[in-house]
Amino acid sequence: MPPATAQQGARLVTYLNDRISMTIGNGECWTAADSAIREIGAARPGSDLYVWGSVVQHADMQPGDILQFSQFTVRVTQGNGDWSELTFGAPRHTAIVESINSDGSVNLLHQNYDGVRSVAGLRSVFLNSGSQGGATVTTSGSVTRYRPQTP
Repeated sequence: MPPATAQQGARLVTYLNDRISMTIGNGECWTAADSAIREIGAARPGSDLYVWGSVVQHADMQPGDILQFSQFTVRVTQGNGDWSELTFGAPRHTAIVESINSDGSVNLLHQNYDGVRSVAGLRSVFLNSGSQGGATVTTSGSVTRYRPQTP
C-alpha cells in the first residue's frame, strides 16, 4: 500500500482540528488516530494496535504522520537552569503531527493526555536530544514515526 500523500496528511490534520475539545470514540489516544486515518481512506497495516503505517525518519516527517511514543520523556533545560519536562506513554501514547517547526520541534494533536480525554493540541515538542537555541534537549524512551498507508 502506498504512503499517504501530503494532501491526505493535511486532511487528517483538518479532521482532528475540526474536533478540538471533542472526544472521539472512547477517548483513548489511539482512537483519535484510528478515526482520522479512516477518514482519509487509510487503515493500520495489520492487527498490531501500535503500528500505523510505514516508518519514516525524523527528517522526512510531514503533517498527518502518526507518532507512537513508548515511555518517552523530553526535558528542555534553558541556559539559566530553568527546565520543563513532558512524558508520553505509560507505557504508550499515540499522537498526530499537526506541523513541524523550524527548530525541529513538532506541534501535536492527540487525546487522552494529562487527564484530558478530548482532542487537544500540544506545541513545540522536541523528539530528539541535542542543543536548540541555547537550550539542551534530553530525551529517553522511544518514538516511532509512521506515515499512514492508503489502499
